[in-house]
Amino acid sequence: MLFQLNHVRVALQRTSQGEPENPSTIRSPCSRRPPAGRFRFPASTQRKKKNPPFDALGRLWILRPSGFRRFVYLVMNDTKRRDFPLRRIDASRLFFPAGERPPVPPPLEDARLPPAAIRFSPPITDTSNGDMEFMLLGGRGRKRSKVVAADHTGRCVLYDPALRTVRTLPELTAPKFMAASLTIGESLFIIDKHFNLTFSRNDCFDALYFDEDDADWECYSLPPPPYMDTYDPDSQGLRYRAHITSYAEVTNRGSGGGSSIWVSKEGLGTHSFDVQSGKWKKTGDWVLPFWGPGRYIREHKLWFGLSADEDDGVVCASDLTQTQPAAPRILYRDAATPPDWKGKSSTLVHLGHSRFCLARFFRIIQPGGLPCIKFVVFTGLKVEQGDGEELRMVKHRSHRYSLVNKLIHWVL
Repeated sequence: MLFQLNHVRVALQRTSQGEPENPSTIRSPCSRRPPAGRFRFPASTQRKKKNPPFDALGRLWILRPSGFRRFVYLVMNDTKRRDFPLRRIDASRLFFPAGERPPVPPPLEDARLPPAAIRFSPPITDTSNGDMEFMLLGGRGRKRSKVVAADHTGRCVLYDPALRTVRTLPELTAPKFMAASLTIGESLFIIDKHFNLTFSRNDCFDALYFDEDDADWECYSLPPPPYMDTYDPDSQGLRYRAHITSYAEVTNRGSGGGSSIWVSKEGLGTHSFDVQSGKWKKTGDWVLPFWGPGRYIREHKLWFGLSADEDDGVVCASDLTQTQPAAPRILYRDAATPPDWKGKSSTLVHLGHSRFCLARFFRIIQPGGLPCIKFVVFTGLKVEQGDGEELRMVKHRSHRYSLVNKLIHWVL
């Protein structure tokens, strides 16, 4: 089945389970309003609303996804078909049943990748080879997590993996490459991590917001970070603009509550964006201890993420409520891998109920110019209370999936 969605072709692959997709559930796009030049609605487009959307976000920050998230979404580019298949990895199989202690060390199990649930085919133009970005729109309650796919022009679609439906979204104010994204309330905040790749420096930060009055999504341009035009101190003389190495959502201190988005870069410190006021400020000269996102886990009152100061795949936790975060606690460090396993990247996904999925990508370089052997290892990790109320992270099952003809990947 092939859908033409604003020139982004999305091929839905029917699976052996469930009913085929119903085209009537696909909503056609509405005309997109010009993006707001300020954080709040401009007077020319503001209509009668009970509350402006970003005021509403100030009340929604305490709402979090509940329950255990069963599936992790793996998206890779298929260089032969020139598209991006999305697969649902059953993360529940990465954990032993309750009450059963994992063996030490747990064995590594080989598994087969599930068939693609959907394939995204972007337009191929003279200026692009079909680049895309994929982001997770977190849900709560009956509002399940969904996947946002954006092509190199900024056009977007929203895919619901549970219902296997697709709907269009408004265009981003500018294309996003290597973007960082956070779900706060019911909105998705998207910011470029590398500002030198942004077409318009003033359009590097967007928010996708669901307008309940219109029953549709809208996109708003947010103020760029204050160091957008600062050059990267690590560029060794090259004129690279500063970029983001870590980010997190943090509850504002004081009685006002609400949330802020913190972004960090070594040499530039940490800056925060207040979701309610729409203003940036510098939080400190220190940096967040994570590489990539840090996720707040309510049951432990800590932020968890991959350590920025350790080897690839090391999980740490930190308390960001302090004026300057203390040294992070190292909770998990995987056993040494074979020397011919060359690590490429890692992603940590929070599943709920103190459980995580750690995805680590590897390659083995073969002699004689033969193609590299590529694979990914998904590991189930659970945070437990140890002796003396110290936290520890217990390793459960590890599944290894072989990858063929895949270069770029997202784990959502």
